[in-house]
Amino acid sequence: MTSSPPDGLPTGSTKRIHRTIRLRLLRTAGPFVDRVECVAPGGRQWLDRAWRALYRGDYQLAAYAAGISRQFEETDQSALILARAAAGMDLFEEAVMEAQRAVRLAPDEPEHHLTLAGVFEELGNVDAALHCYRVAERLAPSLDAARVGQALTLAEGGHTRQAEHLLEELYAGAVDRGPVGDCLGLVLVEAAEEVPRLRIGETYLVASPEEITAMRAKLNRAAEVARDPELLSRIGEIRRYVEACARRQWLGRRLSRSRTRLVYLGLFLVACSGTAALVFLDGWPAVLLLAALLPLGHITYDLFRYTWVPRWKLNRLAYERERIPVPPEEGFR
Repeated sequence: MTSSPPDGLPTGSTKRIHRTIRLRLLRTAGPFVDRVECVAPGGRQWLDRAWRALYRGDYQLAAYAAGISRQFEETDQSALILARAAAGMDLFEEAVMEAQRAVRLAPDEPEHHLTLAGVFEELGNVDAALHCYRVAERLAPSLDAARVGQALTLAEGGHTRQAEHLLEELYAGAVDRGPVGDCLGLVLVEAAEEVPRLRIGETYLVASPEEITAMRAKLNRAAEVARDPELLSRIGEIRRYVEACARRQWLGRRLSRSRTRLVYLGLFLVACSGTAALVFLDGWPAVLLLAALLPLGHITYDLFRYTWVPRWKLNRLAYERERIPVPPEEGFR
């Protein structure tokens, strides 16, 4: 048994990146410039200022300017800006109310439903978010953002296979593959992190060669499609961890922790001494001694396997040593 602690990797970084990418989609959708002309002159000026502030990430100014424009005329655009500005300041309850107001004022605008979907997802209301994304897709079938949003919501709900399949289709046909590629890479990373069965809180442990193979495939594909620097950094971090779990390390101290291995070690030393004595023996004594040395190869191989151990196996042994219950339907390979 090893005294090494379980070597795991937390999932927190990936969850933070997921939230960052989702908020980026929510906050950076384009304005309806062609509809600004329908607004009263004074309100149009403040709306233009609000959109510019929203693009710069100045959410307080965007909310202020949109509020002033509302004094001239109530529009779906002012409500939309207020919803995105509130989301940018993490005021999601307020963002829901403003996004719902934008939907009531202009129910046929897919961007309003996308904004409402993103806010619902932030609040953890997966069903409502999926419904809004599907409404947006029905209103604008060619709008990739609706399907990307659905995929991220599915992944957030644990349906990573569905999300991966949907994003692979979008990625294959996308003109601008950057945003879709980042979302696909993110879902692939989350799928890779679902592979390990052994977990301690939000930390997972790679504990079999099959898990290493499955995670490598997902991570290699993620590295091909992703462009976001933070996401690429996370992919590299996980790949280094997986490769570290695949490497073997020498644990000579294990020889002193098992009576069976001590017997093997004694036999090995005797066999080595007998080999040296062969040069001084002739005839039948030498033949008999040679026959006695035949188990030497097996003993050597057995000792090698016992002391030259892959990290994934040490993770499994350390997990057992901590007396953490193993999922009964899975077990160990």
